[in-house]
Amino acid sequence: MKKNNTHLVIGNRIVFLDIDGVLQRESSQDRFKQDLDKLQSNLATKEQRYAGLDKYDIGAVYYDWDLPSVERLRKLCDVTGAKIVISSSWRQGKTLDNLMLLFKLHKLDIYIIGMTPCLSYEDGSRAEEVEKYLTNSQIPINSFVILDDCHFNFPKKFPQQFIPCPGRFDEESYQKALTFFKQKKEKRKANNVNRENYNNKCS
Repeated sequence: MKKNNTHLVIGNRIVFLDIDGVLQRESSQDRFKQDLDKLQSNLATKEQRYAGLDKYDIGAVYYDWDLPSVERLRKLCDVTGAKIVISSSWRQGKTLDNLMLLFKLHKLDIYIIGMTPCLSYEDGSRAEEVEKYLTNSQIPINSFVILDDCHFNFPKKFPQQFIPCPGRFDEESYQKALTFFKQKKEKRKANNVNRENYNNKCS
């Protein structure tokens, strides 16, 4: 597969992704008007694993996810080379394979690499779950953004990386995420140049 030359990739970039209020608008309830048993059956004929998922989850992804938001997320990943870590409450009661199968309905599964741990209420909020993922990550993460429609403790812990979404991943939110990744890239390039110049002087 030919690589996209517009990638801004330097190291590993992560999008911590909420779903409700980012990809799925609260007002979107079209799934309840559809024959979800038929939808699940049709999908299962092509991929048997869909038979083991909740039909309402399938219906939500298929009928109610906001397509412009989905496409902006895809574009953000394609342009920056970012991967997705799911931080949404959709994690609860699901495996990573379950979530990837749902995202496959929009061909977004190829970007997903993990999900944040589910901590108890006493152990902290979603911000602490992101923090724990970063601490325990086996791969170096050079930059990340957090897409969520709720603040939790994000503004305090991650004031630069948190990008609040107003009920969906709109164009303004997309531009903020893209700009953040670009600025991190330019800063890293400048640091590399400074380090190289220093090494040359010392040699």
